Amino acid sequence: MVDARVSVITNDGRHIVGVLRGFDQVVNVILEDCHERVYSTTSGVEHAPLGLYMIRGDNMCVLCSCVRRSCVRRSCVRRSCVRRRAARIRNRRRLRD
Repeated sequence: MVDARVSVITNDGRHIVGVLRGFDQVVNVILEDCHERVYSTTSGVEHAPLGLYMIRGDNMCVLCSCVRRSCVRRSCVRRSCVRRRAARIRNRRRLRD
């Protein structure tokens, strides 16, 4: 997963996307070439460039890999992506039970 594009949602609700360059035993992560996605109901999604960024492990809520190119260019939390993920999770739970 190192050198992959990842998306991080922090405990305070920030959404940061960048290339994972490293991590340690307490899951502190170093992101390179990253930007913050700022969501607004009036102006849509804005990108605030951050450059090289370090996020403490205890400040992360979600860390996920952005595999699809469309998710990297647009928003990882688009409705269609969320619906597909929710359907996959429901199917996995059904198979386990």
